[in-house]
Amino acid sequence: MTGHSGPPEAAPEPMTEVTVVTAEGLPEGSVLSVRAGGFRRQRPVNRCAEPFLFRGAPTAARPLQVDVLVPSATTGDLVSLGAGEHSVTFRPMGGASGASAEAMRMTLRIAEVCARESAGSAAASLSERPNTAAKVQRYMDNHALKDHLTHALMHLFREQP
Repeated sequence: MTGHSGPPEAAPEPMTEVTVVTAEGLPEGSVLSVRAGGFRRQRPVNRCAEPFLFRGAPTAARPLQVDVLVPSATTGDLVSLGAGEHSVTFRPMGGASGASAEAMRMTLRIAEVCARESAGSAAASLSERPNTAAKVQRYMDNHALKDHLTHALMHLFREQP
């Protein structure tokens, strides 16, 4: 008889799964967008048989919004763009034409940034890192996290549950 002396296993986190059962009349090339609470998942309509997954259990208090997004203009295929600012002009799709096509332009700024940082927050984030590292170290020391984690890993290696 083998006993389990570790902490009880945590129950898996509940998830909400949204599956498209049938879809008719959706325009070719459109994108299905599903929002549950503050989270959004998007997928081309030709791949909608794959479920959309969201954290948390489905409840009436958590609104669900489903949108069909239809492209109205495209840049076409762009050549690889390096860092810097680039002007982009859109062509209307689906036979649309007229003055609105000329009005659809934008300038993109392309820059290399570190993971989890945007260009706007990169400088501020870099200056805060030493302070953050010190706070994390104090927290770990105050709560003896290194000892707790070492003990938990040793238990896993010994017991191999």
